[in-house]
Amino acid sequence: MDTSEVHVSTLAYQMILGNTTFVPENFNTTTDISNMSVPGLSPEEHISLQMYKIFVPLIWGILTLVGAFGNALVIYTLIRHGDKNATNYFVINLAVSDFAFVVIVVPFTATLYVLPEWVFGNVMCKITMYMIYVSTLNVVCLRGILPLEICVITSE
Repeated sequence: MDTSEVHVSTLAYQMILGNTTFVPENFNTTTDISNMSVPGLSPEEHISLQMYKIFVPLIWGILTLVGAFGNALVIYTLIRHGDKNATNYFVINLAVSDFAFVVIVVPFTATLYVLPEWVFGNVMCKITMYMIYVSTLNVVCLRGILPLEICVITSE
């Protein structure tokens, strides 16, 4: 595949152009963006598409790296130097959940903004969806329990 060729989903075109009727149903989503001639596409919209191709994966990649590094740092610091108390265990649990979410879910979800469809197979789709639900449930439960635990500690 040529480096200038990129897969762009119909949804991506619609999001960029803000137009849900612009892209026809039979539009070929494997397009050479550098030489793209979509009917009605102005030069500004073409530049927007080029920027989308570059910056969306870049931003998602930066979020993945920063999130993974930050959560790993929290986990390491609290395990290595933190007190052995319930609050730290809750924070470690939250950091592990966030780390797993950032490493498993975010990179695969980011590809949906560039590729026309899910290309990682049914098993990875199920793992990704499972991690979304587990991480969400974990965050909701911990954010409910942590303030209660802190109230108990401060009332003693």
